[in-house]
This record gives sequence, C-alpha cells and structure tokens, in this order.
Amino acid sequence: MSEAEWLAASGEAPNACVHSAYYAMHHAAAAAILANGGVGKHRDVPKSHEHVIYHFEKIVECEPDPLGSGAALLNRGRSRRIVADYELYASATAAEAAELTKQARILLDAIRTKWDLSP
Repeated sequence: MSEAEWLAASGEAPNACVHSAYYAMHHAAAAAILANGGVGKHRDVPKSHEHVIYHFEKIVECEPDPLGSGAALLNRGRSRRIVADYELYASATAAEAAELTKQARILLDAIRTKWDLSP
C-alpha cells in the first residue's frame, strides 16, 4: 500500500500505482478470508483472483461501507489492474490511480480494524 501511495503522490507511473493499489487490496481481502476461517477443505485462500473477490464478498456483504462495498471496489480495481498491466493502447491516468489508491487505503484500514490485523 505504501508503494501505491508513494506513486499516487508523485503522479508518476499511474499504471504501476494501479497495480500496487489493487494488489494491496487483494492481499488484504485474502487476509480477511483467512481471518474468517478460510475456504474449502484446507480452509485457505482461493487461488484465483475471481474467487478471492467472490469469497470476500460473501463475508462482507452485510457489513456497512466501506466493507460492504469492498468486493465491488476490489473487482473494479482488478479490472483497472488488468488494463494497466496488459493493455497496449490504454493506460490509467494519474487521477484514476490516485483515486483508486485513496479508496484502497480506506478499505485496507477497514479490514485491519474488522479483523484486528496488524499492518
């Protein structure tokens, strides 16, 4: 998360900023899934990004925002990360990257508070 915040503040490399903000949210969602007991017979984190989003949504769907809308944010972040990482003729703007980073920080702080996770 600190890398995304540094990149957002600099306004440089918005694609890298989007990448970092998304992965910060992804790993926080994975930690929330583990803190909530994990999934499957091994009680771990799903391997695919789509399944992490799905299971995270299931554990936060009744929570107030920002957790309640956290899976939707994670899904939007994933879509933006795919464009930022793989699209040849598309790119994130510095403003888009900064906004995603701001929203990611709010979500990470909410996850840390809900599941009492250390930074």
